[in-house]
Amino acid sequence: LKRDWSGWDTAFQTNTSAIVAVSAAFLHLLDAGNRKRGWATGRREVQERAQGADYDASDPRTSQIITVASIASFNRYLTAGLAYSATKAGAAMLGKALATLLAPFAIRSNVICPGRFPSDMTAGDKDSFPVSQIPASRSGSYEDMASMILFLVGKSGAYHNGNVQVIDGGRLSMMPATY
Repeated sequence: LKRDWSGWDTAFQTNTSAIVAVSAAFLHLLDAGNRKRGWATGRREVQERAQGADYDASDPRTSQIITVASIASFNRYLTAGLAYSATKAGAAMLGKALATLLAPFAIRSNVICPGRFPSDMTAGDKDSFPVSQIPASRSGSYEDMASMILFLVGKSGAYHNGNVQVIDGGRLSMMPATY
């Protein structure tokens, strides 16, 4: 435990505190986007007002915050360290809590928890994140992540709020005492 404290504050600021700060900074824009699309304080305006509007009244999507956490949120094996795992678990919880907190304003919040994806963090550490432990037998790709994000922001994801989407090629299913 003693050796892991050095990065605790930085990890907390980057992975957890930043979610609150960035979400708060963009709330006025998320609310403005909802209002422009015909949503007011979480309730659809009367359909008659939609006539002549410059938006599709049948489109159910509302503004959304997408938090990127990690499967480290659920993993008891600290492959990325205690600070990283704890702060990513905090990030996932914040994403779920924001869904409840912002529901009255029709602002959704969902969480994506990726497994092994190409990044600076995974590039130099092949042993901690072996592809052999992933049922899909590969790391995630940019296309995999983009597909998840496009799903959440598209009409198919419009009914999702407060959900945690794990995108890990099945890795968590192979690790006992997780999730």
